[in-house]
Amino acid sequence: MTARVPPKRCDTARRREVIAQSIALGVPRDYGRVRRMTAVREPAQLSFIGIDVHDRPQWLATRAARAFVRMREQAQRDAVVLDVRTKPEYATGHIPGSRNIPYADLTERMREIEKLKSRPIIVCSESGARSSKVSGALKKIGLSDIFVLRGNLTGWAEASLPLEK
Repeated sequence: MTARVPPKRCDTARRREVIAQSIALGVPRDYGRVRRMTAVREPAQLSFIGIDVHDRPQWLATRAARAFVRMREQAQRDAVVLDVRTKPEYATGHIPGSRNIPYADLTERMREIEKLKSRPIIVCSESGARSSKVSGALKKIGLSDIFVLRGNLTGWAEASLPLEK
């Protein structure tokens, strides 16, 4: 362990000289010192987003409200759920209304997917490895609204959400 060396301090004459040079250059005398700050509170700009289950109005900050409305509009469009598991896995249980295009058959069925270009596509698999690969491949061919289902089908089943067989 080395001994701690205190920082060098300049003498008073040198400090006055540096301050005089700084003032000559136009630097304010208190440059670098912490000034007392006063907080100015402005009223938050809120936007109405709807009524909750208890019939109370719900408000969000304007920026967050815009993002919330975009998400809600996007969810209302006809999204396509693309299940990339194998056919036997798909037969054990799948999200209602989902389309099964196995990861192995993806290149042969790419034209079928390109027809869905105008709609958001939600990709899911059993654990997430295949769905992340497929979402990357779909983004490469120019599809923009590609989402990977968070938690995938394992999370879907754990949340007790409906599965078709």
